[in-house]
Amino acid sequence: MSRKQKFFCILLVLFSQFFLVLYVGAQEKHQQPIILKGEIKEIISQKTEFLPGPDIEQTVQILKVEILEGEKKGVIVELQNDFIILKKDDRIFLNQIVGVDGVEFYTFEEIDRTQGLFYFICFFIFIYFIFTGRRGIRSLLSLLGSFIIIVCFLLPRLLAGASPLFTSVFFAIIILFIIMYITHGFNRKTTAAFLGTSISVLLTVFIAHYAVVFTNLSGFFSDEAVYLNIGTAGMLDMRGLLLGAIIIGMIGVLDDIAITQASAVREISEAGKHLGRKKIFAHSLCVGKDHMGASINTLALAYTGASLPLLLLFSMSVVPWEVIVSREVFATEIVRTVGGSFGLLFAMPLTTLFAVFLIKKKKQEIIDS
Repeated sequence: MSRKQKFFCILLVLFSQFFLVLYVGAQEKHQQPIILKGEIKEIISQKTEFLPGPDIEQTVQILKVEILEGEKKGVIVELQNDFIILKKDDRIFLNQIVGVDGVEFYTFEEIDRTQGLFYFICFFIFIYFIFTGRRGIRSLLSLLGSFIIIVCFLLPRLLAGASPLFTSVFFAIIILFIIMYITHGFNRKTTAAFLGTSISVLLTVFIAHYAVVFTNLSGFFSDEAVYLNIGTAGMLDMRGLLLGAIIIGMIGVLDDIAITQASAVREISEAGKHLGRKKIFAHSLCVGKDHMGASINTLALAYTGASLPLLLLFSMSVVPWEVIVSREVFATEIVRTVGGSFGLLFAMPLTTLFAVFLIKKKKQEIIDS
């Protein structure tokens, strides 16, 4: 099978899974009609109240909303909103609730941001395509394939009680395969990067597992983890889910550093055809060290940015710093950052080693022929 045939086969599988997700989503929407879409037609009243206790101002609105879908389409209902200030013509989601006495009433659920998000993503894709061309589209397709794998295969397997550790590692390697080969093609550079990152994932899992055990983390590092444990009656391995989150969270950065390192080996090998494998390996490592340092900074700052409100909350605390860093939520972020950084440390030299042997071998075969 040629490279083009392999590429189109992968695309066919991805698109089939994409339409499966749309079908399942439509079925679920049909089975759960209690959340409806509506449009605000009038702000009946708006006043400011003070919450007892913290004495915080709160704006309370009484809204007249037209339902835009379902059996109640076109019906005008009234509801109270004390969540966020809304204005006329805003589109929102509302809950249709039937009380024990059979009386229906409605509550505000969330602002409908789908249209804004759609246009924002389309604008990004347009600009991305201008700067990256065909390879950019292939990269977006590989990203789509990754989300399909996570939503359609990884999450259902985890909810079904499969081992979070082994399941996450298995699907992480599949995601790496799809991301790398669809984006960068079937060639020796991509193969070197894939081998380097796959082994790095396995080594990182081993280290992260013992880091979680050594620091005595339970996996209950957020409200979502607690609610998930309650919703599944405690059937999930929360420590395993934490390890899976570390692996899934780092594979994107692994792809970046591995592909860049394999490209560096190829370019150095092309520019210095007289160089042996040891020289190419040494020169490539010099490039990789700089890139690895920047990537670790990126990983650490990405986790820090995501936890900025948490950091602000802790900065206001008068509790000793030893207690703060020992708390589950804070210690988990440290283990996630350091664990992911181990993956980068392993990926750089391993990818370089594989690339030197694969790419230099190809060059040597050309010279000998």
